[in-house]
Amino acid sequence: MFKIFFRIILFLIVGFFIQCESSPLYHAEIIQEGCFECFAENTTYDNGKLVSCELSGVTYYKNQLMFVDDKPIPGTSSIFCLSYQIPFGKPTFLGNEIVKNARKYEDISLTPHQKYIFAITSFDRYKEQDATTDAYNVLIYGESSQPDSQKIAYPTYKTTGISSLRLRPIFRHALRSLKYKDGPPYFKIEGLATLPGNIILFGIREIGTGYTDFDYTVTIIGAHYGIKNNIFYFEDSPRIVFQFNPKDIDPSLNHPLGLSSLEYDTFNKRLYILTSYEHGETDIDVGAYLWIVPLKKFLLKEQKMRYSQRPRKYKLNIGKQLRGQYKLEIESKPILVRTKENFPLHFAHKAEGIAVLEDNTVFIVHDDDRILGREFISDKNNQFSRKLNQAAYSIVQFE
Repeated sequence: MFKIFFRIILFLIVGFFIQCESSPLYHAEIIQEGCFECFAENTTYDNGKLVSCELSGVTYYKNQLMFVDDKPIPGTSSIFCLSYQIPFGKPTFLGNEIVKNARKYEDISLTPHQKYIFAITSFDRYKEQDATTDAYNVLIYGESSQPDSQKIAYPTYKTTGISSLRLRPIFRHALRSLKYKDGPPYFKIEGLATLPGNIILFGIREIGTGYTDFDYTVTIIGAHYGIKNNIFYFEDSPRIVFQFNPKDIDPSLNHPLGLSSLEYDTFNKRLYILTSYEHGETDIDVGAYLWIVPLKKFLLKEQKMRYSQRPRKYKLNIGKQLRGQYKLEIESKPILVRTKENFPLHFAHKAEGIAVLEDNTVFIVHDDDRILGREFISDKNNQFSRKLNQAAYSIVQFE
């Protein structure tokens, strides 16, 4: 009888440790939060409308935080830097005409070897008869040591300017499904990350038939890329490499959540995913959560392509399987970051950008649209206060 009891206890203990190993827990806390100014208070557009600071991405390079804004800033670009020191100083705006002309930036990423910086717009609108929508379809890249060296990936030339319109059918093809056999007519990109091995990931927040008819999603498409003679190209066709429904992971998340940012952590070899919700026009109607995807099971077929097998400059064949291509797939399960009390780590703001500061600390910037919150805060987990020219931020530290 004792032996049977002992075996049962041993089985339960072993099962517990196996489960813990396969599903590790990540605990963190918000150690600091506040606001900083993106531009002068009461800045207006030509029509007199006040400009709102709506930062949608951030990356960290040499003690500098580099932000992208998904709204145009009068007289300058929508990319600026701040020295990482609190309180923050005044921003330094960056970018050549290519950067200034793009609209609705959604994320920015520094490559793991810190040589290049990428930024991407939303790709959520295009009208053939309206050339002004071309500017919403841009992927830019440049050397991090040369702030004004940005170029456009897969450039599409028109008399009205240059964009990356040639990438739209590529992204749409990658998002094919049973519901959208030819790819969704509408999609919105909000995440961008680069990984070791020249891997680039694009995070999709919305999929549907149009901007008024869509579903929120957490979908990541990825591909390998190369840069030769300062020309960016895909080495294989982008495809879905990761997808999940947050509510399947934690049923307590009762808001429709969509992906809002991606970032790779070179210290811990893991991918961060921000998901956020927005269903109203007050501070309690927005919020966000942070996820971790360990990349120890990130599969790469280690078979290098010969250069002769790569696409020619600017050439990209939709759906073509290149001989000798890598296998690109994420097998790990997403893990919701929690507080030390084991509750989901919740942000009162609509978090939209994440940057890794050091081994166990990340910086998160929020895009609250034109929501200002309230003067007196009684529940900081769900309420906030900011000015229209300010962006809110959170610094998160892991245990």
